[in-house]
Order: sequence, then C-alpha cells, then structure tokens
Amino acid sequence: MTGALLASVLTIAWSSPAHAATTYQVVDTIDLGRAAGDGMAIDPVGRSAYVVHPAQNVVSVVDLDTHEVTAVVPVGAQPFRVAVDPELRRAYVSNSASNSLSVIDTTTHTLVRTIPGFSNPRGVAVDPTTHLVYVANFTGGENLAVVDPTVTPATINVTGYLGSRPWAVDVDPTTHRAYASTLFGGRLGTVAGSTIIDDLLAFDGPTTVSVDPVADRAYVAHRNTMSIVDISAVDAAVVGNLPAGVQPSDVAIDQASGTLYVSNSTPGTVSVVDRATSTLVATVPVGPAQSAIEIDPVTRQVYSLSGTGVLTVIAALSSQAITFTSAVPSDAAVGGTHTVTATGGGSGKPVTFSTTSTACSVSSTGTVAFEHAGSCVVSADQAGDGSHTAAPTATQTITVARGPQAITFTSVPPAGAAIGDSYPVSATGGASGQPVAYSVRSPEVCSISGAVVSLESTGTCVIAADQAGSADYTAAPTATQEVAVGLVATSTVVSLGTPSVVSGQAVTATATTSGTSAGSVQFTLDGKPVGAPVTLRAGSEIRSPDLTIGGLPVGAHAVGAVLTPDDPETYTGSTATPVTLTVSPAATTTTVVVGGDALSATVAPVAPGAGTPTGVVRFLVGGTEVGRATLSAGRATLAHAVAAGAERRVSAVYDGDSSFSGSSASTARRDPVITATTSSRERARNGWYRTPVTVTFECAATSAPLTGACPQPVKLSADGAGRTVTRTIVAADGGAATATVSVDIDRAGPKVRIPGVRAGATYFASGPDARCRATDRLSGVDRCTVRRTVRGAKIVYVATATDEAGNRTRKRVVARSTPVTIVGARTVSGEHVVRLGRTYTVLVSARTRPTYVFAATTPKRPVGGNVPFHRAGPNRWALGVTFTESMGNRPRWNIGVRIGQDLVVKTVRVLR
Repeated sequence: MTGALLASVLTIAWSSPAHAATTYQVVDTIDLGRAAGDGMAIDPVGRSAYVVHPAQNVVSVVDLDTHEVTAVVPVGAQPFRVAVDPELRRAYVSNSASNSLSVIDTTTHTLVRTIPGFSNPRGVAVDPTTHLVYVANFTGGENLAVVDPTVTPATINVTGYLGSRPWAVDVDPTTHRAYASTLFGGRLGTVAGSTIIDDLLAFDGPTTVSVDPVADRAYVAHRNTMSIVDISAVDAAVVGNLPAGVQPSDVAIDQASGTLYVSNSTPGTVSVVDRATSTLVATVPVGPAQSAIEIDPVTRQVYSLSGTGVLTVIAALSSQAITFTSAVPSDAAVGGTHTVTATGGGSGKPVTFSTTSTACSVSSTGTVAFEHAGSCVVSADQAGDGSHTAAPTATQTITVARGPQAITFTSVPPAGAAIGDSYPVSATGGASGQPVAYSVRSPEVCSISGAVVSLESTGTCVIAADQAGSADYTAAPTATQEVAVGLVATSTVVSLGTPSVVSGQAVTATATTSGTSAGSVQFTLDGKPVGAPVTLRAGSEIRSPDLTIGGLPVGAHAVGAVLTPDDPETYTGSTATPVTLTVSPAATTTTVVVGGDALSATVAPVAPGAGTPTGVVRFLVGGTEVGRATLSAGRATLAHAVAAGAERRVSAVYDGDSSFSGSSASTARRDPVITATTSSRERARNGWYRTPVTVTFECAATSAPLTGACPQPVKLSADGAGRTVTRTIVAADGGAATATVSVDIDRAGPKVRIPGVRAGATYFASGPDARCRATDRLSGVDRCTVRRTVRGAKIVYVATATDEAGNRTRKRVVARSTPVTIVGARTVSGEHVVRLGRTYTVLVSARTRPTYVFAATTPKRPVGGNVPFHRAGPNRWALGVTFTESMGNRPRWNIGVRIGQDLVVKTVRVLR
C-alpha cells in the first residue's frame, strides 16, 4: 500500500527467484483484540507494525520479533491509513473525521504531534528520503496535500484538482513522485512536488496504490483486478494485470526475491506472484476480509491484515536436504560403537539422529552403539526455521556382525599357597550370557570341583576357563591362571608380659605358634638357649622358664623362640622375631632418723624390685656433709650430735650401685607455733574497742613437744591506746616462739555542744541554723550532727556526736519561737528597742497574708489599721513601720499583727 523502503532495499537487482524449492505457509496468527480498517505500515528499524482501528480511534503497535501487541496509541477521530518514516522514527496517521494528521514517535510509541488543515483525509504516504508526507483529501479541494513535518509549524502545499474523491497514495523514493488514486474518478495522478504531471484514467474504483521502485511499476487495486502500471516514464500506462483472487485489496513486495504478495478480500487468500513473469506461484489461505498486506524486509515475513483484527504471518520457506558425511563401517560388531555425521541445509539447525532398529541404539548427537547382530538403520533429521522447511529424513544402513568376548579372572591366586589349601576361582565372561566353565590342566598338583580348586601337592596348578558363544557373540578364547603350591608354613611369635623390668623383678616369655600342632619350641636369651625345649600343646600358649634366674645385668636383652616341627616334609620350621627385654636399676627409698648422739639411715628396694642395696650413705646437716657410713644389710649409722638452739635440716643421701638407683631423705628440727587472738562483746570499730577485750592463745608443737602448758587468756578493761600483751613458749629440743598483741580501748563517749543557740531564748520563725561541736580525748570524733524540730512556739535542737570507737553522746536545747520580728531592732528582756523617727521592717512568718494593727500604749491592745503585709518569700511577709515623734511621750508601746483570727502583740521600747 505504501512505498516506504529502506535505502539499502533500493540497491537490489530485479531478478526472477527460484520458487520451485520454496514453500509458503502461515507461521503465526496475531489477534489484535479489536476490528481493523485497511491501514497498516511496518517500521523495520523499530521492529514494529502499526495497525489502524477506525472504530476505536487508536493504532496498535505489534512487535515484529515476538508477535505481541506492545502498545495502543490514541489518535484522532476515525483514523484511516498510516505511513512510517524509519529514519525520523515517526509514524503518520490520517484522521478522516477530525481532518488531522497524528504524528507518533516510533521509539516511545506515543502521540507527539497533531497537524490540522486537511479535508476528510484518507490515503497517506511518506518519502523516506525527503521526509515529505503526502495526504489524499477526500473532500474539499479533492487534492493531494504535500506536508513538511520537519518544521514547526508544518508546511502544507496542495496540488490542483485530482479528480472525484482522492482515496489512496504512494510515493517512489527514487524519483520522489507521488501516485494518487481517485475512488469515484477512476484516475491515477502523478505528482512531482505539488504539481500534477500526469493523469491516467483506466480504473474502476481504485482503492490502493503500491509503488515498486525497483521494477518502475505501480500496482493499483480496483474492482476484482490488480493492475500493473508502468511508471518508468512520465506518462504512466497499464501494462497488464497480476494473477490474483476475487477482490484483491493490497500488494506487498519482497525486493530480495522479486516476489509479490497480493491480499484477496475474497476468498480470503494471499496470492504469491513471480514479479518477473507475473505468474502465480502459490496461494495461501488466510481467512476472509483481507484488507492490507505488508512485508518485513529484515525477516521477509509477510503480514496480512483482516478487517476482523487478525494479522496472519506468512513465511517463504526454502527446502533443505541432509547428506551423511561419515562412511558405513565395515567392521561393525556387537559391543562396538561408531559415530555418524551429516550436514544439513540452510536453517542452521543441528542434524539429529535416531533409529528404530533393534540391532543398535543411537544418541541424538550421532553415537551408535551396536547391540545385536543384524541391520542397523540410522535416521537423520533437521528442523526448519523461519526461512526453511524441515529436511526430509535421510538414512544410513550398517551391517552388525557377532561381537567378540573375552574371559577375565576376577579372583587373585593366593600368595604362599600350601598343600591342603583350597582356592575358590571366579571369572567374568563376555556379553553372551553363557556361564564360564572351569577345569585344571595339572591333575598331579590339584583338582577342581565346580569352582573350588583343591591344592594337593607341591608344584604349579594350572586352571583353565572357557565360555560358549551366542547369536550375538562368538565363543571366548580359553583363559588360564597358575597357582604356586608349597609346604605348609608355620609361624612363631614371642611376647613378653612386661617388656621392661627392674633389677630383681621376675619375668617370663610366651610363644604362640600356628601351622602345626606337633613340634617343640626352644626359648633363647641373648642368642643362648634358656632351659630345655618345650613341647607344643594343642590350643595352648608355650611359656618359658623365669628369664631372670641367676640375675640379669642392667641393659637390653634379646628374647627369642625357635619352632621345630615333627614332620619337616610337610611343614616348615619358623623362628620368631626377637623382642627386647629392658632391665633398669630398681628404685630405692631412704629413711633418716636423728638420735641424741647418732644419725642413721635405712635403704630398701621399691617393689617390684628385689635384693639388697650396697654402697655408701652421705649424711648432711644444714646442707653441709658431716660424714659417710657404709650400708650393711641395708642400714648405715654415723656417730654425730646435732647442735641445739636453731632449726636444723638433717639429710641422708644414697648414690646407688649397679643394680639400684639412688634416693635421699631429710628431716628438720623446727620452732613451736603460738597464735594470739582478741575478742570482745562488741566488734572493733576503726581499730578501737568500746568493751573489755580478752586475749587468748593457741600453741602447736613441731619437731619436739613443749616444755610447759600454753599461756592462759588475758582480759583488758581499762581505756588506753596501744596496750600490749606478750607471751613466749619453749619446746623440748630448744625451739621457742613469741606472740605479741596491741589493743586500743575507748569506753567513754565524746563531749558535745550546740553553739549559737541558747536554752529558753526566743527566735523568729524556725530559729537560727545550729552547729554541732564535739571533742573526744582517745579515739577522736567520727561525726557530729544536729536535728531541729519546731512544734508550735517551741524549737528543739538535738546534737548527736559519735567517736571512732562507736561511743555516742546527745545534747538537747529548747528555745521559743515567735512569728513576728522587727528587723534591725535589738531585743532586751524580750522587748524590741527602736528609735523615734526611724522606719523598721516588720517581718512575719505565716501561710496566709497577715495585717498590721496600729500601736497602742502598754498595756492596751493594738486596734485599727489592718494594713496588709507584702510577700517577701515562701511563708514570709514584710511591712515598713515608722515610729513617729508623737510616740515619744510614752516609752513602751504595743504593736499588733493579725494572722488569720489570731492577734500577735509585740511590746516595743521607744528611745529618742
């Protein structure tokens, strides 16, 4: 319908395609979900098709690769046809009812512009080189509008009158001429720029114009005909008709193959036409009401649109063939494998292999396994793609012969086989499934029963194995196996219950034999026989005599055993691997005793060692050797007296001999121990006691008993600092110990007073803050606190002092409280003394606001006034009062303060 082609398409030569090997078939159908008109265009760059839906005023966007609707774009009223400019990435939609041209961005699939100024526009085409858009105005001037959309606002030029009802338009991108048809006029006008240069009257209601720039043709669909128009010259001329169905509606051109695709509204087919010969190549059924057709120049798939809103996708599929490239093997046999290879056609799909033969199996990649004798037929297949049909199946036949088989012994001949042994033989054969049969070829040495070989005399036993063939396998060659048969071996193992002993410790060896129960064992020590040979006893271990009889020197000794069989013709003798017996010096223990005039030591072996140690014992006092004595029957004595008066350590050291190791012992003379402990009814506080203290003693003897009893307890009651108690004890060996205790006792409390407060004095409100002062003559004062309590007119001060020993003293002072005072006036005998003519501040302590009552001479009560006080703080009220000259005639006056319902009277002495 439109001639919008990529620049690369224009270089394709016009040639006749080889249609004989091509199949045209429907490969997909796309349901757009809504009825369509006859407007469609393809954007090969953006890989999208644009379909117009007049009833819904939208354009559907279809992905050419996935065949999915990816967007629906609202446009003007009753959109008619669409054209695409791939380079500018724009689609142009004519809107017949809204007299406008909608511009769609083909990158974002959004409406970006609406160009007005048309008259019932129908056909639309775009020149991909000049980017001019051609719009057929159905009414109005019935002309062709030439639009430049690259400028803002778009420019619109119009041609002259084309004829009755312009309907369709297409453009030649090489000559830049536009070709517009008139529906009622039956004309095809040629436009260059905006000038009509030719007018061809030859058609009956033309509905579509499709320009073929390669063939210099235009194809015009009109009533039941698709005419061919030669446009190579200015004067266009009809040169023939395309073979098409009834009511052809549109043409799509495949420039790569020179093939034309004609959509036929009736009977709902697509005619495939050879452009060079104008002959019908194929007819593809697609469904009724086909209204438009376009081709994707990239994939060469054809899209035919029906008015029902279905896009039918048609592909031109080339045929392809498979050729085996691997030769038929001449040595194929059961159990073998072979790899077949083949080349396929242009789809590039892999060639896959299969077989239905029972003689073989084959993997999809071509590995053939020969399983039975007979014929193996391998099939090769190749799938098609968007441009090729599936290749016909190719076959290759391989003759499979019977396979060989072999026998493999799976049992291992016994090493060191001897007379009387049996050997279960086993072997695996080939795949025939026949059993493996066994026989012997040396009956003088061995015999066989089933699969068990009996070894009867010395020599070489030869065993044979055979397996019969089957329909798929030949008989296996005979396999043999040899077994060397010798005398019955014996073995002797010697062991020690204790591989390491000390001097004097008894030890024996044990021999364990196998292979024969008749014979004797000779034990050896350092290669020499020990005692007489010992006769074997069935099921018993053989024990040697005591190896230490006669004494063994310290060191390593080899213990062995030799087995001599009674029947040397059947059994071998055996010698045990010697084991090592290690003799070490025996440990000793030494004890030392200190006497009044001698020192003695006793040395004895430690079990399991035995015997009597010999040698010399050294005696030391305080680390200094004082003499030596020789052991006699394990005892040594040295005449020596240890000096008294200090702690002394006495030691005896035995250095050992060739069979016994050394040892030592020591003892010491130590001072006795005395400990002093203090206790009291009250615990000490800060190191001071405030109750009597008792000192008690505990004594312990060490190296000798005490010469007297432990000291008696001592009780301390008097006050004092640093009182000391000392006691000493003495032991029978001259050792002595002393204990000393220092005790601090303070039983008297501190002295306390409250400065700044006098008993019986009168103070304002809660009275003054008091201090606590205390003294203590021994332990000192720890803390001193004062607590104040106000109850009515009474103020009570209680001072508490505590010394370091915990003694406590309290002092109590009681004073009086008054709620009214005169600031700056001194008090004499309970009366305030003021000066005439001066003003004083009267201060009141009260929760509610008090009032001042005027003064009266004593003893009269104050009356009148009731002047309110001013707030001076929490529960504090103040008022300035002046004592005037008129009060000088009387020395004593009563002033009043009313607090709630109470009147407080204060007597004032007035002085000049």
